[in-house]
Amino acid sequence: MRESIAKYSDVKKKLCELYDELIGHDGFADLKLEIRLLRRGQIEALP
Repeated sequence: MRESIAKYSDVKKKLCELYDELIGHDGFADLKLEIRLLRRGQIEALP
């Protein structure tokens, strides 16, 4: 359980970094994230 929490923290950190880059970008920017909840608590994130 602790490992998965650490992985989620890494994902959240990366998403925040991407968001900051998009906001600071001078021009058009687009960010899409699709998350699928799979069986047995697995999560698939597709950028």
